[in-house]
Amino acid sequence: MNVLIQDADQVDFTDFSLNNVYRTKCVDNFLNSDKIFGIAAARGIGKTFLLKARRLIEQEKGGVECLPEDAMLATMAKPSIDSSAKNYLLNYDNWVAIWESTIFISIMSYLYHKEALDIYELWKCPLHKKYIMLNGSIEDVFCQICSQTKKFLYDLRGEYSACRSLFRLVHNGISIFIDRLDQAFATDFYKVEGQTLSNTGPSDPNYWKFVQISLAQASYRINAINSHIK
Repeated sequence: MNVLIQDADQVDFTDFSLNNVYRTKCVDNFLNSDKIFGIAAARGIGKTFLLKARRLIEQEKGGVECLPEDAMLATMAKPSIDSSAKNYLLNYDNWVAIWESTIFISIMSYLYHKEALDIYELWKCPLHKKYIMLNGSIEDVFCQICSQTKKFLYDLRGEYSACRSLFRLVHNGISIFIDRLDQAFATDFYKVEGQTLSNTGPSDPNYWKFVQISLAQASYRINAINSHIK
């Protein structure tokens, strides 16, 4: 007897249900397209389940490395924003830069620690290299970067242009799976004027919007540089 698991958080790599998906047109497009990298829907509609189903499809293709290695999805945690960076992060483009650096660090760290990639060219990018050597998870890297000072974030963004060319070192497919980004920036984090259930947070509601849309933009930018990366 098989018991249906109602919470997709409890579904693991071997769960049979990941092969049994009701495929509407939208669902089928997400699971099969090489050009659709994100999914958005109301809470409880099944986003986590579909992300895990997509991961299983990617793994079965062969020749594709899926990150994180020890879990089906990277579950994002709430970062601590440094006071000096609060206004800096009200600029949407700066969130795009944070995601580009986070994704770059995660991929290069994986290649360096798992495949002994020679990253001698990173002498131009000491801030990025520091995180690569630490070999942290993508959620850890993201939270650590977000917690840095305005000056650090500004300097990190300035380095990224020198890092970008190193995406050419990726010769096989790499897919990164990220979940619960909206919940990491949920109502206890930001303040929404006029909504009594959401008006106690210390930060700006634009953080919640920017952090999600900027991840999509960064993903497509990086894929345009190297189509192996999704």
